[in-house]
Amino acid sequence: MKKLIAVSFLAVASALNAQFDLNAKIKGYENKPVLVKIYENGSERLVKRVETDKQGNFKLNFPTAYIGKITFELSQGGFEVISANENISLTTDINDPLHKVHFDGGINQQIQDVFELDDKKSLRDFTLVELVKLYKPQDAFYQALQTEIRRIDNLEAKPISNEAIQYYIDAKNELGEYNANKFNAAQIQDKAKKHLVMDNMNLENFGLLQDFLSTYISYSIGDARTKQDAAKNIEYALDDLLELVQTDTSRGQAILTNIIPMLEGNGFNEMSQKYLSQAESLTCEITPDLQAIIDGKGNIEVGKVAPNIVFDKKIKKAKSLYDVKANQKLVVFWASWCPHCINELPHLKEFYKDFQKKGGEIVAIALDMDRVPYERAIEGTEWINYSDLMKWQSPYVKSYGITGTPTMILLDKDNKVVKIGSRVSEFL
Repeated sequence: MKKLIAVSFLAVASALNAQFDLNAKIKGYENKPVLVKIYENGSERLVKRVETDKQGNFKLNFPTAYIGKITFELSQGGFEVISANENISLTTDINDPLHKVHFDGGINQQIQDVFELDDKKSLRDFTLVELVKLYKPQDAFYQALQTEIRRIDNLEAKPISNEAIQYYIDAKNELGEYNANKFNAAQIQDKAKKHLVMDNMNLENFGLLQDFLSTYISYSIGDARTKQDAAKNIEYALDDLLELVQTDTSRGQAILTNIIPMLEGNGFNEMSQKYLSQAESLTCEITPDLQAIIDGKGNIEVGKVAPNIVFDKKIKKAKSLYDVKANQKLVVFWASWCPHCINELPHLKEFYKDFQKKGGEIVAIALDMDRVPYERAIEGTEWINYSDLMKWQSPYVKSYGITGTPTMILLDKDNKVVKIGSRVSEFL
C-alpha cells in the first residue's frame, strides 16, 4: 500500500467495467431533494443530487461498478444501503418510527436477514432463556417461550458468498460487540488498531474507517482525568498508528483526513494543527480529500484573500462574492436547519442596519438542501443570500474549510480576511 494512492471507486470501476440501477420510493417525501453519496478513500463523495417525484420515487444509474456503502441524505435524517454492484430496489417511509428500509430481494435483503437473525438470537440468549426460568413447565407462558426459543433455534439466514459483503457484516458485528462490553478497553483499542492497519480497501469503501478510528481514539484516552492527559494519550496512540500505516499511503492519508477535523471539533486544536502540518509536508501524491482540507485551512487566514464564491445567477447585481462592492463584507455560513444560526438571525439583522450604512454588505451562504425551508428562513432579509442547495457537499464548504455553522468571516474591500468568528457580537 506504500506510496500508492488508491481511488477505490475508479479502481473497482475500471476493473469490473459494470453498472447498476437504483430504484427508490420514499413515502412521505414527495418532491424533495436527496443527496446520494458513496465512499472513496474513507470519505463520502457526492454522486448526485436528485429530486423525488410526486410519488416519492427517484431512479439513479451508476455507470461504473461500486462495491461499498451508499448513503442517502434527506432534508432531515437519511438512510444507507450496501452496493454489491447489482440493481437495488427499495422502499421506505420517513414517518415510520423504526426507519426500516424494505428491499425487493438482493444483497441488502440478505444482509438485513442476517442482522435480524442475530437480533433474534440475542433476544433468545439474553432475554427468553432467562425469562423462562421464572415460570413452571405447566405454565402456558413457559410453553410459549419454549416454542419461540425452538423456532429461533431453527432459523437460518441465506449464506453470503460475496467476501466483501461478509467482511462488512463481520465488521459491523464486531463493532456491536464493543458496545456490548465483551472486551476490555485495551482489547477494543487493539482490535480497532488491527483493522486500521491490516484491512484492505473494504474498510474505506464501507465507511468503516471512521467507525474503527473513532473507537481507537476513544479507547486510547484510558484513565485520563484531565483534558491535557487525554490529549497526551490520544496523541501517543495516533502517532503509533500513523507510524504503522505511514502518511504517504492512501490509508495514512485517509486517517489524516478524518482526524484533522475530528480533533479540531473536539477542542484539540493544537493536535489538529500538528497533523495538518504533517499533511502539508507530504511530498507524495495527495488524495483529493486531504488536499481539500489543506487548501481550506490555508485559504482562510487573517490577511489572505478569501476564495471567490460564484452565484448561479445575479443577486443584487453581483455574479459572485468578488463582484460585491463594499468597504467590508461579512460572509456568513449558516443553514435553516441550524438552531444556533436561527438564533443569530435577529442579531444579524440588527447588525446589518449600521453595517450597511458604513458601506458594508453581508453575503450569507446557506448550507441547505431543501429550497422551501431555506426561502422561508431568508424572508425579510435584505442582504445577499445564496445557496447551491448542496449542504455540506458544497464546494465552498471545502474551499473555506467550514466545519461548523454559523461561521462568520469579515473581509475588507479587497476580499482579504480581517476576522473570523461564530457570533455577530464578535464583530461589533
